[in-house]
Amino acid sequence: MTGTGTLSARFTPTAVGDYRFRLSVSDSLLAGTADVVVSVVAVAPAVSCPATVAGTRRQEVSIACTFDASGQPPGANLTPSWSVLSAPSAAPALLGANTLNVRFTPADAGSYRLRLAVADGFAEVAVQVVLPPNQAPTVSCPGSLTASIGQPATLTCTTADDDLPLGVSLSPSWTLVSGPSTVALTGANTLSARFTPTAVGSYRFRLSVSDSLLVGTSEVTVAAAAVPVVVTCPLTVGGIWRQEVSVTCTFNASGQPVGTNLTPSWTVRSSPAAAPVLSGSNTLTARFTPADAGTYRLRLAVADGFADVDVQVVLPANRAPTVNCPASLTVQTGQTAAMTCTATDDGLPLG
Repeated sequence: MTGTGTLSARFTPTAVGDYRFRLSVSDSLLAGTADVVVSVVAVAPAVSCPATVAGTRRQEVSIACTFDASGQPPGANLTPSWSVLSAPSAAPALLGANTLNVRFTPADAGSYRLRLAVADGFAEVAVQVVLPPNQAPTVSCPGSLTASIGQPATLTCTTADDDLPLGVSLSPSWTLVSGPSTVALTGANTLSARFTPTAVGSYRFRLSVSDSLLVGTSEVTVAAAAVPVVVTCPLTVGGIWRQEVSVTCTFNASGQPVGTNLTPSWTVRSSPAAAPVLSGSNTLTARFTPADAGTYRLRLAVADGFADVDVQVVLPANRAPTVNCPASLTVQTGQTAAMTCTATDDGLPLG
């Protein structure tokens, strides 16, 4: 307190409440007194914020404010507290809601009203959010893929957009830019299309995505390769010496391009003696009659695929020779009787 020795004193209160003062005036023998009660109240913090702030949809908005709390008593809670009073849609999440600098990302255009409160003082800010300029959709596709002829290939891309114009859905569209053959696309108006290559080479596709005003594009190249023919034969086949043997195989050529020569071709890879003559050597069933017992290895080739077959030829059971003679003859006395017969044998035992 200053001026205590005068009729006019001054003091600065530091807390809310009643201060009682007494002035005593003395004439050196007697003294007169009077009391003064000063009721002290707190002054609300003065919060200062910009009246309006401009923002752009889906771009972060930042608001900075200040406050003067010199009229608050020591120990007063001066933690800032932001709240959303109104918004065009759902209230946005606030970052730094207990600081003087708050940030948020508006999901929609329109007016947002925010309030900053400090103790019993506050200020409000109007944030006017506008739509940004429309941007073309961003389309992202894998640069290159590989595929096999006859096998479905999937083309999958992603897209990102600013959702402008409002209320308009994106429209994807796939087209074949170049390739060794024409192909049918399924899902041509989605982000994931499928096709089945029919020829060897590179297929180039373009995905265009429209927001009704602007179009974004991306391309993907698919390298299609042939799949070798799969030839399936039995590993081994049993046969008997001098009896016809038949060998039948199959093949799958779904991975070969259209026009590939798929004529079967049989060859003899090895045999116990001279190679046998094959019947049906350009069909799926080959036949031959083995001249010797032992292992015969045959190969069936179809385009770039092949398979080998081992034919195990064994000797049959030995049989007695078969003899054929005339049952009776008639000769005259003094003449020579000629008796002629025939015999057949299975050649066994050998030699």
